[in-house]
Amino acid sequence: MALIECPECKNQVSEYALTCPNCGTPIARTEENKSDGDAHSTKQELNKKFKLYTIISSVLFWVGIIVFLINFKNNNESNDLKVVMIASASLAIIGLVWYLVTKVRTWWNNR
Repeated sequence: MALIECPECKNQVSEYALTCPNCGTPIARTEENKSDGDAHSTKQELNKKFKLYTIISSVLFWVGIIVFLINFKNNNESNDLKVVMIASASLAIIGLVWYLVTKVRTWWNNR
């Protein structure tokens, strides 16, 4: 029985353990996926990337909505205000579309 390092907490764990007793990270690995870059670690890296995309897209959406609503209250008919409102609405739409695409990609990679 060999000890391996937990990928999350770096604690020494039996290679036959299902999860790390310290942090609970899944550890069990079969013979066919013991190489680096196996499907499990690739899926974990993709999930981390998708979580980051979800956060960024949510921030874009909410910043766009907030700026749009602040400028909507002003009701000034200047050209600068129209440009800001169009830009903020575009930012909100881009954030929303990016969020939806990220959710579909997350679902697609986890099925």
